[in-house]
Amino acid sequence: MTPQYLFVYGTLKNEIVQHKVLGRAVPMEADILMGYAIDWDIFPPYPVATPDDDGTIEGFVLEVMKNDLTHLDHYEGTAYLRVDVTLDSGKQVWVYIGNPMFNTTEE
Repeated sequence: MTPQYLFVYGTLKNEIVQHKVLGRAVPMEADILMGYAIDWDIFPPYPVATPDDDGTIEGFVLEVMKNDLTHLDHYEGTAYLRVDVTLDSGKQVWVYIGNPMFNTTEE
């Protein structure tokens, strides 16, 4: 199977959560997501990546398998969207960002 890469910045950085969702811990590599910032007000106490031209998010890249994405989508739920982005390192990855339909902090 072809590996997939996922940038994580919240609970999925935790090996216990990885075990719960994927059945195993996944090696992590530090990287940075540019053009997004963390919003703590959308779903407290969980971080939500939202577009921000001046923002950066420090996190980690996980190497997962394509079939893992189904489990990860279920874990994140409809409040998050999985989108394709390019990290500061140039690596192309998936990341879960806040679903604008659920953002109640916008005026």
